Amino acid sequence: MTFQELQEQVKSLSIVVEENSKKLEELTLSQDKLEELSNNTKNDLERLTMDFVAFQEAYRKIDSLGFKDLQMKLVIGTTDATSGTESTHPHLMTRIPQAIWILPTSNGVIYQSKAPDETNIYLKGSANSLTFIAICLI
Repeated sequence: MTFQELQEQVKSLSIVVEENSKKLEELTLSQDKLEELSNNTKNDLERLTMDFVAFQEAYRKIDSLGFKDLQMKLVIGTTDATSGTESTHPHLMTRIPQAIWILPTSNGVIYQSKAPDETNIYLKGSANSLTFIAICLI
């Protein structure tokens, strides 16, 4: 093997090492992203669990008061894809809800943009496409 051939082989190996280093860096970044997603999912699940426990307790208290005609529906949805734009969500109740609790399941603020009517609740979000659970009571 000549010196020039050896130089070309070293150069070729250097390129392979550099490519593999880039792939390793990408894998490390991917692993970091997966860990971040896992942590976010755990946090979301913990928040939903706490909301569910609070909802169960509230329901037990309401039930203990003897409201036999109480109707409740859950509305699960996503606000409009443009922040600040009103979105309409059917509540599927027989009358206009008298109370609505909105539990965001993503980062942002969700609020009623106007009073509910016989068929829908109306919401706006502080960010694009916020997910939520709304508890509607008659």
